[in-house]
Parts: sequence; structure tokens; C-alpha cells
Amino acid sequence: MQQKINIRLIDKIKKPAVGNNVSSKIIRFILYPIYIIIGIIYLFLVMIFGLFQKLVITIIGRNKKESDNNTISNEMQWVTWTKINEILIDRKYMGELSMSGPICFSIKTKPRIIDLENIAFGDWFFPHNNGIFLQKWNSTDKADSDLLFFNAESFKIRTVEKNISSVSWNIVELEDKSLQLNCETDENILIFKIEMTTPLH
Repeated sequence: MQQKINIRLIDKIKKPAVGNNVSSKIIRFILYPIYIIIGIIYLFLVMIFGLFQKLVITIIGRNKKESDNNTISNEMQWVTWTKINEILIDRKYMGELSMSGPICFSIKTKPRIIDLENIAFGDWFFPHNNGIFLQKWNSTDKADSDLLFFNAESFKIRTVEKNISSVSWNIVELEDKSLQLNCETDENILIFKIEMTTPLH
């Protein structure tokens, strides 16, 4: 029997604005001269460091080139990510969010499930009952992801929620056996409640 999965947004918490009150402005005004002095000291240290930079770069450059070659080789290899109901899931580095953010991966399974291939997945998963929740990325330019559930018994993949503007997720099981998915965006924390039931036919 196929499970029914219901999801609904139950809360949207606005993150507190930082530094908008009067007291924080006064503190910034008082600390401003200290910041300038620290900046001058920092620039002086950078200049001293610059004198030795060529020597250091020559020595480190040789080692870094060799290390970079090893890193690229490792990133392009398949590594075991997790296992669910005798299904082994491997992953391979695919890219980053906006070139400096979280990492995404392509995955493959044993036995092979073609519907999970050629998709960017975030570095997040949550095993639950007979399956696993996955984070599918729709873009590597901005946070836009879908919540998927892969049923490891039926081999079916279901899109539970589309276009969540976040890749920073955590999920917890509540006392009533439902799940709470918390998704952090730039401005808000989105809280979803997920209920999974098995229809009685």
C-alpha cells in the first residue's frame, strides 16, 4: 500500500533585524576609532607579510599544485553516502550554490534507480520508515529546492513540496509521530508539518 504524505506550512518566523536600535548605533559610534586603529595595525601586518610572500608562495605553490590535483581527483569519484533497505546510495561532487555556498551532489544507487540520476541533490537527507527524504536542487544560482521522498520498498519517488527558497534544512520527529521540517531562508524560518499515513484499502 502506498503511503499518503501531507505537508503544510504551519509557521513563518521573521528573523530579528540586527543593529537597528539606538543603543547599537551609539556603540558603533564609540567603537569607530578603535576599528580605525585596528585597521591600521592590520594593514601594517599585511605589508610585513607581503615582504615574505614571494618566498612562501614558491615553497607552498609546489605542494598546493600536487594537493589540488588530488582534491580534484577525489571530488570526481563516487563515495558511499548512505544505505536504506539494502539500497546503497553513492554521491559525487557536482557544484556549489553561487560558487561559495553549500555543495550539491549527483547520486547513483545500487540497484540502479534511473529517476534519481542526473539531478543535483543537497548535502541533506533524512531516513524515515521505509524510505528517505532528499533535497533536490532546482538551481545553483539561488536557494530553490524540492523536498522528495524516495520509498525504498516500492522504488517510487514523490515530490512532497516544491520551490522551497532554502537549502539549510533540519527535520525532527514530533510526539504525534509527524515530522517538522525547518527551512532557514535569508529573512525567515519556514516551518512545515509532514504527516505520513497508510491508506486502509
